[in-house]
Amino acid sequence: FTMTLKRNIQKKAEGYVDLSLPSGTKWAKCNLGAERETDYGHYYMWGSIIPNTPDECTWENAPLNGGRKEFNLLYFDYNKSRWLDNEDNLKPEYDAAYQATGGVAHMPTAKQFKELKNNTIRKWVTIDGVSGYKFISKTNGNSIFFPICGYYDNGGVYLRESYSSTSSGSYWSSSRRESDFSNEALSLHFNLGYVNSYSSCPHKYGFCIRPVMDTIKINLEEQCLWYCWYNILSSRFPSASKSWVVNEVNKIVYKK
Repeated sequence: FTMTLKRNIQKKAEGYVDLSLPSGTKWAKCNLGAERETDYGHYYMWGSIIPNTPDECTWENAPLNGGRKEFNLLYFDYNKSRWLDNEDNLKPEYDAAYQATGGVAHMPTAKQFKELKNNTIRKWVTIDGVSGYKFISKTNGNSIFFPICGYYDNGGVYLRESYSSTSSGSYWSSSRRESDFSNEALSLHFNLGYVNSYSSCPHKYGFCIRPVMDTIKINLEEQCLWYCWYNILSSRFPSASKSWVVNEVNKIVYKK
């Protein structure tokens, strides 16, 4: 038995950093699939919910392209309502971070990348031999590190050499580019010289993903309601009251 609750999961979740952003968004310390901040993690084509290899990153394999060897505009425009929400962001079914975390986190939108850039100071650093940008909060001084990760395309791995001035980091957002560029989605892109929070690239590219977690603001009345439910459930099953737990994904779960 599971009852979903509106609850601020930031207090329980580990691995996410509070940068004191206006929206309350928390950013993961590591890329999706990575164990350390300097690891690249997995690479994904836009809309893919499973990691992709360099050889898989082609239009023929792109998840939103119908198997064609080039971008299939008619197919995309006809089916886009299945994949995108009303704000032209990927729906949860096609969001790799949402799927990988069971809904705890999701891919950042282009607006969240913009907010990150506007509210942080960027510092180029090298950590354990891996170069990239540290995004440091202007408000509380907390930071996250984005390593140079390059990208995958048509069997190749590009721009990932850590000590090259042309190497870059590319991170998918869940946001599609405007309708005139249906074959592209928006991303964070950077190299030693600049940071662009509104870059766009073809869906078939394999980019890294940095998950984000939204903060749910709650009031006292809602908190009382939730704990009333908790007490009701505990009294209904008194012999197993210690098995009722509020877990990190906003749910009260009865463990048999």
